[in-house]
Amino acid sequence: MQITLKFGKLLLTITIDIRFILAVIILISQ
Repeated sequence: MQITLKFGKLLLTITIDIRFILAVIILISQ
């Protein structure tokens, strides 16, 4: 259970990072 929770947080952090990077790329390319 603890491992799943840590993995879930890690996955959420990665997802947020990817969205942030994509937003920056879109802003730069415009």
